[in-house]
Amino acid sequence: MSSGTRDDQGISQDDYRILNVKFSTWYDKRRHEGLFNRLKCTYIDLLDNATFSNNKEKRTIVLLNALHAAGKLSRNNLKLLHDTITITNQVGLRSELENLLPSFPYAGVSSFTQHRQRVLKFFSNLSDTDVDTINARFNDPIKQYSDRWDMLFDLEKSRGIINKEKLDEFIENLEEIGVETTPYEPPGNAPARAVDQTTAQTPAHSTQASAQTTQNPGPETPYQTPSPILTSSLVLEQELSDFEPCDELKQPNGFSIEEERMADSFSLTPIDIFLRYRMNKEFLKSLLPVSKWYDERNYTDQLRVMYKDKIPSVSALREAKSTMGLFKQLENGGHLSATNTKILVDTINVTGTHGVLGVSKHLQDIYDNTDHRVTSFSSYRQSLMQFGNSLSESDVTKLSALLNGSRNEWTAILDLEESGILNEDELQQFIKHLKENGIRGGAKTLERKRRKTNHPTKC
Repeated sequence: MSSGTRDDQGISQDDYRILNVKFSTWYDKRRHEGLFNRLKCTYIDLLDNATFSNNKEKRTIVLLNALHAAGKLSRNNLKLLHDTITITNQVGLRSELENLLPSFPYAGVSSFTQHRQRVLKFFSNLSDTDVDTINARFNDPIKQYSDRWDMLFDLEKSRGIINKEKLDEFIENLEEIGVETTPYEPPGNAPARAVDQTTAQTPAHSTQASAQTTQNPGPETPYQTPSPILTSSLVLEQELSDFEPCDELKQPNGFSIEEERMADSFSLTPIDIFLRYRMNKEFLKSLLPVSKWYDERNYTDQLRVMYKDKIPSVSALREAKSTMGLFKQLENGGHLSATNTKILVDTINVTGTHGVLGVSKHLQDIYDNTDHRVTSFSSYRQSLMQFGNSLSESDVTKLSALLNGSRNEWTAILDLEESGILNEDELQQFIKHLKENGIRGGAKTLERKRRKTNHPTKC
């Protein structure tokens, strides 16, 4: 925290500037994921047309300055920033700002109307095909929008086709032309969701427990979407007839039936093992578009750093050629399965890759119904992710020179860890090494994280 002028009503002016710059940089860097256009749609009700049309360079700081001038944002009222992070699902940014300003506020979303939240959620859930269909429905010839948020801004702000009074009618019209729509109520207004009683329960979730969850979901127990389990006896009999007990009667992690029986508190039959094996196989298949999304954006090396503690084999970690390869290694280690998806949600939140939710409705459902507190990765592992994101191109060049060449910041971090230069026990020595080599931004990032870990903020 800086020593700038401060009063009892808010943070110092210096910290306020730093906060706005950090916030703006995050969204500007992710412009290719549609985040800036999404931000424009988020602020439609708060800013006038001139502010948007005059911002030719698409800079987030221009929007923040306009919000400040309009009295919506100030150094003693940061609620709008918190709510923006929440409504745009940028949990990774919240973590960065907490390190900078431990007093960054927590509370429910109150800066945006239920209508605004509903519109944003609806457009988040649309598939790419649905976006193209909507484009064709309202434009002849079709327009070349940069993304779905560009289209939403045009339909709502520029042309008034979408508004609070017409939203239900707009959605009904889309249903008539085959667009899949998902009912949505803002948090706090959503009706309780009942578990489908025709879906079989896994042994780890008894019928009684499910009934209690349905009747009393509670704020601390997010609804979990039941995992699909094979229920057709005819299909099951056919598939079991093709199932080779001697070779295939094992989980992808290599455990035999007897080992599973010893490990679990219940007895597994061959059918149990087969169902679990099939479920995980189908689940990994459903992650193919997720893997493709990460691969196309060159996230694989970053995910290697993220999963290093979960994939202890250095060769397996290095040799995985794609994100799917890493997912398979996580499954082999028991960290990812059809009934254990927390690591996917934590990956999205720590890396700030919420754009991936747009390619998989299944993943969006998992994300919406999972606790967002990060538990899959240690504080140290998360600090390394922030360290990598803070490195400039010149910093990476300096690190690569020390290591006789690395492709990028993430392979450099892996090399540093494998060589023993970078480890949690000797972090202070590594920070000193960074400073000596002129990598001060990265050093500051690790120092902030280390101070927060050693001296947690008192509640």
